[in-house]
Amino acid sequence: MKSLTRYINKILPAIMWVAIATLTSCHEPPYEELTPRTVLVYMVSHNNLNSYSISDIGEMQQAAMSGHLGPSRLIVYRHPYGADPSLYEILPDGTTSLLKTYDESRPSISSLRLEEVIADTKAIAPAENYGLIFWGHGTGYVQNGITPLSYGGETINGSTYWMNVTDMADALGTGQFDWIYFDCCFMGGVEVAYELRHAADYIIASATELPAEGMPYQLTLRHLMPANSDLQAATQSTFDYFNGYTGAKRTCTMSLIRTDALDDLASAVRHVVTNTAGLPEGYSVQPFQTPDDHLRYGWSYYDLSHYASALLPEYDVLTQAIDRAVPLRFATPKLWNITPLTNHCGLSTLIIEKADDPDLDKYNYRQLAWWNDVVSYRFKNADSL
Repeated sequence: MKSLTRYINKILPAIMWVAIATLTSCHEPPYEELTPRTVLVYMVSHNNLNSYSISDIGEMQQAAMSGHLGPSRLIVYRHPYGADPSLYEILPDGTTSLLKTYDESRPSISSLRLEEVIADTKAIAPAENYGLIFWGHGTGYVQNGITPLSYGGETINGSTYWMNVTDMADALGTGQFDWIYFDCCFMGGVEVAYELRHAADYIIASATELPAEGMPYQLTLRHLMPANSDLQAATQSTFDYFNGYTGAKRTCTMSLIRTDALDDLASAVRHVVTNTAGLPEGYSVQPFQTPDDHLRYGWSYYDLSHYASALLPEYDVLTQAIDRAVPLRFATPKLWNITPLTNHCGLSTLIIEKADDPDLDKYNYRQLAWWNDVVSYRFKNADSL
């Protein structure tokens, strides 16, 4: 999840949101024809990230006033503290236009609410192309079981709620968006990408934890808003922003994932796990979290290539499949200036080496398509399956 304890780089004053509210009007913006692109920012901010949502909206307004929206439209769904969830547009002059107010009968992490917001966005802001930004906490492959996590972290009446990535895939369907950007931690896992491979052509995500401030919208929207989004530039802009810091603030991984290559990647990894024994004794796979975070949360994320290559070294099919699936990947030298990022193929994974691994039940890992299509083949002949 986005870090709230490390190196808060920016929180715009709360007065900014007052200004936003003051500038908000309740009229339909004067658009009649299809625009080149509509980008929906889906903000799960009714939690301890609320103040960061305010500063990120300020960055979006800054991008708008700098002319970075062009003829495209930027739509934001947000449920702030002390107010109903709402859908509004950030206009080219930086002001906002309220489009719809929702009741709280459905939480923002409900797949039904996500479907509703997407349908409203497409009806209100029809476009030739659509992009989707998920904003909030993220934990990747973790499904509801003992620990109900994956995306969101919405706090309602003292309880915190999450959306499973399998539910997200059901809500998104097939081909509604040409790209999805995860402004969340840990969503650059092969399990997530594979689950969503039919939902978009490309996914931009991080395999590791991100600083709480997340995407620098004032820098990236110029690349995301055009009809032909420059996803490589958007990916690099986010990375360069954090890579420009020093010390522990210099922490970031970013990947551009091509979803039409994930079936071939699944085939290559399935071959590896089916035809090899376990990891060599004493082999340490590249972790994508600090030791303290591993102890605190219990979740494990490892570099997919470093793991698979340990099982079957010099398997060119795997190398080629990863390179095609992740055409662009970046990593700072260390994570939080603690964990060296020596190996970073752009995708993380959970390592399952035993058929009775407790993580299978703890995280409901068997719900995932990656388990069914890839990992389970390692144990097809096991009596326990």
